[in-house]
Amino acid sequence: MKLKILISFMVFALIGLLVSGNTIAYFTDTVKEELVKFVSGTVEIKFNGQHLVNTDDPFAVNRSISWSIKNTGTNDVFLRAKVITNAGENVEFIVTDNDWEKGNDEYFYYSKVVEKGDSVNFPLNVNFDDIWDSTTLMIDLEVQAIQASNDARKQYWHWPES
Repeated sequence: MKLKILISFMVFALIGLLVSGNTIAYFTDTVKEELVKFVSGTVEIKFNGQHLVNTDDPFAVNRSISWSIKNTGTNDVFLRAKVITNAGENVEFIVTDNDWEKGNDEYFYYSKVVEKGDSVNFPLNVNFDDIWDSTTLMIDLEVQAIQASNDARKQYWHWPES
């Protein structure tokens, strides 16, 4: 009987030591934490180019204009551009650079990453049909940039299309 009490006492003591030892180890353990460095960047672009197309020559059925788009931010970006005009159905716009792809949403998407400090061109052919009669055609370009990291182009612009 004394042996059973002694064994029971030893078992409870061993369990107590294991539980208290783990508890003490948990509360006294220290880990040197690395600081997480968070760096934010900027997405900025500047562009310039023509926005008027002179159509005085009645024999010219097409004109070429171009915009230069520069990444002035600190992040690499993807670009998309939309041609805005009041031309109607008598004028057709064709981008002559194969790196620009037309989406289903009237935007042209630049297929390559534009690194910080780099520039790209948006060359546009303007084709008139035979009944175009205006002397000046106003063309505006809406350009948007989005960071090239974290698949932002797919998430927010849904490009490339599935």
